[in-house]
Amino acid sequence: MSRFFAFGDSFTDFKWSTWADIYGTNFRQYQNWGIRGSGNTAIHTQLVECILKKKIKQSDTIGIVWSSVFRLDAHNGKHWQCHGNVYKSPWANDQHTQAWDIEGFLRRDLATIHSARKLLDSTGCKYFMSAIMPFNLTKEYEPGTMTSDFLKLYDNTIQLMSPTFVDVLYNGQWSNMNQSYHRMERHPGPGEHLTWLQTVCPEFTIKPDTKMLVDMEQKCISNLDYDTRKEFHSLPRPRHV
Repeated sequence: MSRFFAFGDSFTDFKWSTWADIYGTNFRQYQNWGIRGSGNTAIHTQLVECILKKKIKQSDTIGIVWSSVFRLDAHNGKHWQCHGNVYKSPWANDQHTQAWDIEGFLRRDLATIHSARKLLDSTGCKYFMSAIMPFNLTKEYEPGTMTSDFLKLYDNTIQLMSPTFVDVLYNGQWSNMNQSYHRMERHPGPGEHLTWLQTVCPEFTIKPDTKMLVDMEQKCISNLDYDTRKEFHSLPRPRHV
């Protein structure tokens, strides 16, 4: 197979192996363009730059796991400044948060994702898209949904996306994250990433040696003595250049 490029936030690039690292083992070339803590503006920007720099073509494959809508991204000239949930970020002071609107974030990101879909269609490459969570949630990690005309407007694009992580792994509720490592890190373990990947990409066949490494990582982080502050991934993770 040819080249694979992955995009997303910390569900794509994390301290242990993710869906992208697992999927990438089946390709001749793999690059991980994920940015921890990023929102969909940074993800979209990375995607556009990758398409131009790497001259994406029909033989290439792109996978994107979009982030939540509750995020803001900025670039300081050298690095992306991404702080995860904007309401818990350094930017969240009373003066500005009063002016923020959840539906405004949703409107921004659905337009971003729709334009990414159109851009990918124009390249002729193979691609799949998903998200860490449904776009209609009113808070990043808590129950509650909203209705919006923008969800209807972009329904065709939303329907093309694979089931989200929270829907596949946690029955639609973050509160169902109940593994020991979830108490320190609200992120799926390597084994959970594999479960999600095999659900949304049933054609994917994992190599025996890759499965062995994923199982080893999962067993390690499930150990109550594991220090979740440490980086631990046994699968290759080539960064983009």
